[in-house]
Amino acid sequence: MTRHHSRALAAVVGIAALALAGCASTDSAAVPAGDDQEIAYPEIHALLPDEIAERGYITNMTQIPNAPLEFEDADGTLSGIDPELMDAVSEVLGVEIRTETTADFAALLPSLDSGRTDIVFSAVLSTDERRAAGYSFVDYFQSYTTFMVRADDAEEIASFGDLCGRTVTANKGTQYPELAEKVSEDHCVAEGLDPIDVLPLDQIPQQVTQLQQGRSDALIMGVEYEAYEMSKAEGEFALLDEQLDPTKYGIVALAENEQLLQAIAAALTELESQGVYQDILEGWNLGGSAVESFELRAAE
Repeated sequence: MTRHHSRALAAVVGIAALALAGCASTDSAAVPAGDDQEIAYPEIHALLPDEIAERGYITNMTQIPNAPLEFEDADGTLSGIDPELMDAVSEVLGVEIRTETTADFAALLPSLDSGRTDIVFSAVLSTDERRAAGYSFVDYFQSYTTFMVRADDAEEIASFGDLCGRTVTANKGTQYPELAEKVSEDHCVAEGLDPIDVLPLDQIPQQVTQLQQGRSDALIMGVEYEAYEMSKAEGEFALLDEQLDPTKYGIVALAENEQLLQAIAAALTELESQGVYQDILEGWNLGGSAVESFELRAAE
């Protein structure tokens, strides 16, 4: 994938730094509060909670592999859309984002509850149900959900109704099992047909393997994941034309940490105004997934 955002972001931060400090420059991706070096965006940095500004970093939990949103390169480097956005947000906020990874998506939100992490920046669906449970969001990515099947089965499985009585895998701990069950209720059970057999699995690679080996008939996930898997196995898979309603991924924090989310929203807004946000998404051929604005969706 091409990644143009580094040069663009360097230019943005460099211009701001020069305006503030003459010819001063820094190679650091994050400048903790209290450091002798200038903060590139002091007004945005000032939005951070005092505790985080003083410690100089934000803690984050991310689930991998979850390509193209987040995954490890061959050398173990965290890569993908979310890490690139995190790097850019870190530059604007003037603090580091320290990321811990897990293979278990279901462990993400509990990491907030336990105080282990400040935020979860890991393609979490921004839902009213999660807000009702005490989580606040800043949405940053729009996704569309549908089913992926083997290309050889594309004519036989061409619509939601064609999935009735078949096995569909979904990523455990996400909203996808629930979405598949809803498709089953609306398009199968309501029509007197056999329900879809929804099989939750721990990781996306497991879903793909099951489909390749014929142990499932389809998988459900966001089209960005499906497009990425299709790019690695050209001609092997196909997508249904029918899609569920658009969904959004959000950066998550507890209600008590909404000030931090407000600061992150301001950083994303700055990146959008400079074209860096769009540049990152387009670098992964997902420019159409940009959101129109970055607003806090507070816990209810």
